[in-house]
Amino acid sequence: MPEKTWEPKQLREAVWKDMPGAGTEQPGDAELQRVLERAEDLGGEMNGVAYTTSGAYSVRRAGASGLTTLIERDGQAGSREEEIDLDTVFELRLWRVMGKKTDGGNVAGEDGVLAHELRWLNGSGAAEIVVGASREGLPGGSDCWVRDNSYLQHGEKGDVMDSIEVFTVEETYGNTVFTDELMTGRWG
Repeated sequence: MPEKTWEPKQLREAVWKDMPGAGTEQPGDAELQRVLERAEDLGGEMNGVAYTTSGAYSVRRAGASGLTTLIERDGQAGSREEEIDLDTVFELRLWRVMGKKTDGGNVAGEDGVLAHELRWLNGSGAAEIVVGASREGLPGGSDCWVRDNSYLQHGEKGDVMDSIEVFTVEETYGNTVFTDELMTGRWG
């Protein structure tokens, strides 16, 4: 029998919550602007993905003033920051990079937060999703199970992007089902 080379990580108990007020009642551009302002309010390092009419871009900075990505210049990948044209963005996912210092000096994740994402889809609204280690740190949240996950990033260095997979109980039959995945890592 072949030797086992991979073992799935165990699920652990957690709490997750879809936070109201991420811009869902605001029309179009105002809604996207509210998500960007919320990213700035959170402080600390935010990474993400902006899907635009000219392709997908890794977001390196996000705030009320806009989004930036790193582009290749003179053969040097990631050598120059460039603004992402917000008029071309049709979907946006931003996440707090866990384990990094925030502007207030706290380390993201020290407050019991395991993952924190802001999402926006043009014409469909916005969402703010938080996964916490306990109900005390996230009042009003729903019980769930989580496990750590990671992906290899494209590029020469082979950096890893970390994430948290969320599982909940399906109400009709009580089955445990995959519900969501929130990114927590940094672009390489």
